[in-house]
Amino acid sequence: MENRSNSPPHVLIFPLPFQGHVNSMLKLAELLSLAGINITFLNSERNHKLLVRYTNIEDRFAKHPGFRFQTISDGLPLDHPRSGDQLMEIFDAMKLITKPLFKKLVLETKPPVNCIIGDGVLGFTGDVAIEVGVPIIYFRTVSACSFWAYFSIPDIIEGGQLPIRGNEDMDRLITKVPGMETFLSPLEQTHSYSTHSKTLKGQYCPKSELSAPRSIALGLSKSTYKRS
Repeated sequence: MENRSNSPPHVLIFPLPFQGHVNSMLKLAELLSLAGINITFLNSERNHKLLVRYTNIEDRFAKHPGFRFQTISDGLPLDHPRSGDQLMEIFDAMKLITKPLFKKLVLETKPPVNCIIGDGVLGFTGDVAIEVGVPIIYFRTVSACSFWAYFSIPDIIEGGQLPIRGNEDMDRLITKVPGMETFLSPLEQTHSYSTHSKTLKGQYCPKSELSAPRSIALGLSKSTYKRS
């Protein structure tokens, strides 16, 4: 019992299987490893094969004895293109197939997982964490402004400022995002609703943002938006 109490915590990190998300959360994993925390980095089988083939990822993390990679199915066949216009297929497959696999993995992983850091758009990681009694931290690979804009989308719609239809002014101010009233207008979040809200970002993203309060903490990426 004494040895167990003196052992470092074991954190499982699970990014969305898109390269930008994986890169950001690999950096997070590296920083936590430097702090002496044991890390299991869970990646999709397809993404991990690409990382091993085209990068020095294994050599990069070999210097961290408490770090290990583990893979899981993203729910799609290997020949699926996983292209931008099929994003909802990926989300649906992960919710249907990856979620139960993830729960089984968390329960069976040794040493036991003390905390899950899940990608903020993978809401099911929070579902599983609650079911198995493990703390969940959501990590968003976007900036604080982007997260807050998505989080505020229900209020923006209720205020009649979205969706933007037809020839309406795309550069008008969106004033329903507290603290960003004077400069949020032509951002990507607004464009996501330019015609209707039945899109990936129109449906899935706001739901994922609204699940953030149930986590014990929220991590955000530091990034900058520049207007051209």
